This record gives sequence, structure tokens and C-alpha cells, in this order.
Amino acid sequence: FELEGDLVHRIVEALALPVQGAARDLLRAQRASVEGDRDAIVEAMNVLLAASMRDPEGIYLGVRSLALLGLHEEALRHFERVVDGGYYCVPNFLQDPWLTGLRAHKGFAAVMGRAEALHAEASRAFEKASGPALLGVGSP
Repeated sequence: FELEGDLVHRIVEALALPVQGAARDLLRAQRASVEGDRDAIVEAMNVLLAASMRDPEGIYLGVRSLALLGLHEEALRHFERVVDGGYYCVPNFLQDPWLTGLRAHKGFAAVMGRAEALHAEASRAFEKASGPALLGVGSP
């Protein structure tokens, strides 16, 4: 994998901190990803999900790791949970290099289609609620 050379070192440093719960499991998953340890990433995801992880963005971090290691069936199953759970950051899904292999999976397009529809719906609601004006972005 073409990743920054010190990434594993930074993750190891973070794991040495008093990090507990899902954050620690996510760090373990990220380390397994960059080390190419398929068994460890599956174990980390099982621990996360057994702990009733409900944060869709947190689950997405695990999806990225599974996809990077070519565990596309597992990744797609959890990617569905991500979108159904309310995280549908379409630009990220389209540009994330760790999802490259997953994008070619036969089931990816259907989940991505749901994500795109939900993303568009959220964008319309944001515009209708004057979201850009409230944040001071966009044209005056």
C-alpha cells in the first residue's frame, strides 16, 4: 500500500495513550489496515460491532479498512449500515482511495445510489432552511 511511512508509528503512539472503547478499536482497525493484517481488521470490526457501535461515520472508518484489504463482501455489508445509519458523504465516498476496489463490487452501485439520493435530499433541506446564509457561506 502506498501510505505515508510514519502512519503505523503514529497509530502505535495513539494506542499508547489512554484511549478506550470504540476509539481504541478504530485505531486497531486502522493499524491492521496499514499493516495489511486481514485477520486483525476482521477481529477489530467484530469487536466494534459487537459493542453495538451505532456511529455510522465510525463504522465507515472500518469499512475503509475492510475495503483496502480486499474484504469487499464485509465492507459492503457494513457500508449499507453506514448509509442507512445516516452518513452519506457522497464526495468522500467517490474520492476515498481506500474504497477503490469496493467501487467495482456489484452491490456498491445500489448502496451508492441510496447515498446519493439521501445526500441530495439533505442538500435541498439545507438550502430550504437557509443553511448557507446561517453559516455565512455562498453568495450574498
